[in-house]
Amino acid sequence: MQKFMRIRNIRYTSFILHLLVLASLFVTAGAQDISQKRESLEKQRGQLQKEIKRVSKGLNQVRSSRHEKATELRVIQNKLELRNKLIKNLNSEISLINQNIQKAGKNIARVQKELDTLRSEYAKMVVYEYKNRNNYNTLFFILSANSFNDALKRFQYLRQYRQYRDHEAERIKRIEQEMKDKLEELKEMKTKRSASLASAKQQKVQFIQEKGVKDSIIKTLKVNEQDLEGKIDAKKQEARALSRKIVAVIRKQIEIARRKAAEEARRKAIAEARKRAESRESEKGNKGEEASADSAYLAAGESGGSGSKSILNTTPEAKALSASFAANKGKLPWPVSHAIVSGLFGVHQHAVLSNITVDNDGVILQTNAGATVRSVFKGEVVAVRRISERWLVIVRHGEYFTVYANLAAATVSGGDNIGTGQPIGLAYTNPANGETKLDFKVYKGKSPVNPLIWLAGN
Repeated sequence: MQKFMRIRNIRYTSFILHLLVLASLFVTAGAQDISQKRESLEKQRGQLQKEIKRVSKGLNQVRSSRHEKATELRVIQNKLELRNKLIKNLNSEISLINQNIQKAGKNIARVQKELDTLRSEYAKMVVYEYKNRNNYNTLFFILSANSFNDALKRFQYLRQYRQYRDHEAERIKRIEQEMKDKLEELKEMKTKRSASLASAKQQKVQFIQEKGVKDSIIKTLKVNEQDLEGKIDAKKQEARALSRKIVAVIRKQIEIARRKAAEEARRKAIAEARKRAESRESEKGNKGEEASADSAYLAAGESGGSGSKSILNTTPEAKALSASFAANKGKLPWPVSHAIVSGLFGVHQHAVLSNITVDNDGVILQTNAGATVRSVFKGEVVAVRRISERWLVIVRHGEYFTVYANLAAATVSGGDNIGTGQPIGLAYTNPANGETKLDFKVYKGKSPVNPLIWLAGN
């Protein structure tokens, strides 16, 4: 009977092992989630490091040329922002590793405790088996059954007991190996944490150094504050004049689209009127239908003014092109192969003059002298304008427009249908300071949108 009670204890031990398996599953799931977060952080860090390297190269070019200090300041500010993002990325990874180490330590302690329990239970099984190894006791246990079925069950219990003992011995060995692996992983995590801490410390030192350079440039520029204010005002006026020209071109495109839509509506209405008139064979009815066609024409013309975006999508071709352009948000190629963003979209406080804000309806891309400017998407060239000694090119993509300003030359003409990546001109280099810039904008209807969210890698 004692042996029968001992077999019942096997079920308890099995329950403990099942708990251990479930715990290991939860640990694995948590580790996978943390691993995915780490991979995402590592990918982001790689992109930031690549961007910092690119900006550093551009900064060296700026310093070696006759660029203004204001341009150098904008590039350094951009680099500082990237560096700050990289430091935050490293801190996030360190925090994630610390969480991982803490969880791993708790899981290892829990598994170790359960493993000790299993070893103790297994040792008791072995001791009991040794003490009751006499074949007579086993035979007596079977023959003392009340019935043949009971004896058969006892025989099956004994066989399962031996199989279970051998199986658990192998299982304990496997869990011990898993424990060793987890301890090795924990050691590796601590090594990675040390490397991340060292990297974060190095980035902070570089950040402080670059901030010192930035503060020095600001101090230099503040000496000539009045001259700087005059340059800012001149650039603001130039930007407003450019915006008016762009909006005028877009309004013209909207008017053309409205007229086409109205004419198409009138043509369809007249065709339907004639069809109904022929079926009725009535002159009176025909005149009435002609009048309704004119009403449809007027209605189409009036409804076209209700929304520039809707009227720009009246044709199936324009609608399809708009949808295609929108689907490529964040995937469009850059208009120049080498670029540093030296002017951001929207309203920003000036880096030097705290009482002045800078409003930009596009982005300023610093690039190499003689850089080829390319279309970011297929479309129709709707405007090529000469402004002073520079050129402006506007390309329509359904209800969207891309604008390429500050060109030294334009290689396309109005009405051209161009493809993605097709050259449209050359970036203009200012002979006074050697700066080569492209003023790039994206419009949806008459409203400017942030170009950076449309370009790949942002």
